Amino acid sequence: MTSNSLRDRLSFMKLDAQSQALIRNAKPALMQALPSALDEVYEQVQASPEARRHFSGASQIQAAKTRQAAHWERIASAEFDERYVESVTAIGQVHARSGLEPRWCVGGNAILLARLIETVLKAAWPKRRFGGSSAGATAAAAQIAAITKATFLDVDYAVSVCFEAIE
Repeated sequence: MTSNSLRDRLSFMKLDAQSQALIRNAKPALMQALPSALDEVYEQVQASPEARRHFSGASQIQAAKTRQAAHWERIASAEFDERYVESVTAIGQVHARSGLEPRWCVGGNAILLARLIETVLKAAWPKRRFGGSSAGATAAAAQIAAITKATFLDVDYAVSVCFEAIE
């Protein structure tokens, strides 16, 4: 992957400076949710015989969670640069070498994204039951849109790297 490829993806997805600032603003909530979200993803991996067979055991799963946490720290910081590309490329290559099908990556990201969205909404939603400001809902929706774009960027790269490695 090249920096032009990254720039093109960011531009196409409209993951612009404003979206990246929204992601950075959501970083505290994202980082709070990340450990339990990754636990949920890897619990699902362990519950699925097809997905579990790609991991040699608990230590390999823990190593994968650690790498994913570091990778998501970069995403939550909206650091979409060459180091991001190197990180997502390395993850995609490991998946390809292990024979992990893209569906497990996409499914894991779906579980992860659901938890992240839930946490951001809970953090941003007005606490008052009635008469709450729509500004809070609007801000939460903007953060969710930005986080979704970042997630799909990540899925796109990981799947692309897998397919390139297979070819």
